[in-house]
Amino acid sequence: MAVGEVDTRAAPLPHGPVLTDGAARALDVVRWLLVGALLVDLVLGLVTVPRQADLGELQRDLAAGRVESLSVVTPSDLRSTRVLAGWPPPSDNETSVLWRVGSLGYRNADLPGDATPDQLPDVVAEADSTIPDAVGHDLPLRWPGLGAAVLLILLLTLAAGRQTRRATRWACFWIALMPLSAGLFWLLLREAPWSRAARVLPVPAPHRFQPGDTRLTGGHALGWLVLACLVGQFVLYSLGQRPW
Repeated sequence: MAVGEVDTRAAPLPHGPVLTDGAARALDVVRWLLVGALLVDLVLGLVTVPRQADLGELQRDLAAGRVESLSVVTPSDLRSTRVLAGWPPPSDNETSVLWRVGSLGYRNADLPGDATPDQLPDVVAEADSTIPDAVGHDLPLRWPGLGAAVLLILLLTLAAGRQTRRATRWACFWIALMPLSAGLFWLLLREAPWSRAARVLPVPAPHRFQPGDTRLTGGHALGWLVLACLVGQFVLYSLGQRPW
């Protein structure tokens, strides 16, 4: 079929399971559990984004007795925090030191390029005698696998279920990848089969069989995804530069 030509074959009948009342109620329970868990994870991730600092600030915090824990970390250790922006974390190889001031106030400072987690620089070695009970691997509190697990559940549901109502399936795929779990929230709250309001809407035919399909399409959703990732990067950068 030529590009731009409308497929004139008969649209296939809607497929996928039709929910019973009990299954619909169970799905609503699972939906709200996922929304609640994602919300807690997002708040924890944003609150504990490490603020970018330097080794001089670490020395001052150590001298003042404000350091509650201290860890030497690699870029991959902070992947679960940085990935909130939507892009993978930077591919740099710099080891850094992560310390906590108070309950949730994390600070992060880059170490010299030749430092490794098992060869602590002098400033970190000094901490061993200052806070012997706090030196360890204390990473920002998050559930790094939760977002990936919810994403997998939504994609499997998308592939096996009936046609989505407010956006095409490709659009839903791109939406699911949005940063800060925004797309996962949208799918759980607004799209079928999770949203009860969306489930009662007529089941549309696949997009290629509908020249006048008014649903959000994959191309537009991809554009929104790129924009959302840029916003996510700005949010995390701003949190990393905050003065407190």
